[in-house]
Amino acid sequence: MKLFSSLLIFVLLLSTTWCAQAQMNMINHNTPVVVTQDLYDTAYDHFGPRPKNVIRVRPYLSSQLYDRLWYKVGQPPTGPQKDVFFCSEVRPVDYTVGKANITGNRARVTVKLNWGAGIKTDVGVLLRQNNGVWQVDDIDYGIFGRLSNYL
Repeated sequence: MKLFSSLLIFVLLLSTTWCAQAQMNMINHNTPVVVTQDLYDTAYDHFGPRPKNVIRVRPYLSSQLYDRLWYKVGQPPTGPQKDVFFCSEVRPVDYTVGKANITGNRARVTVKLNWGAGIKTDVGVLLRQNNGVWQVDDIDYGIFGRLSNYL
């Protein structure tokens, strides 16, 4: 009986510690820059406009953006199939996530895309904070407009 109660106390302490650690990770990692970095890491590893790739990035997107993307990838292609996060049919050589410019519950994070041979472009990742959680709400492609214009 004593062994059982000791084991029960140990399990309770362990679960409390795990929950507290998970909460701290969410608090420390829920910044516009971290959300953008996580989104682009996932999008880079799973490049292309496929339904599975939209599901993979779901945790980083606002509900509105996710719903519109999900609808779009379910439609028959009408032209070249570009990856929406890189605005390209080909994967860049690499990318760098910059600092966040935060105004209230909105933020913009610049991502520098390196295409090789000295060619670089910037995209602006627009985020909104919903219930304390930063989520990507749109992508600004500069002279090519915004992702929401294509959905």
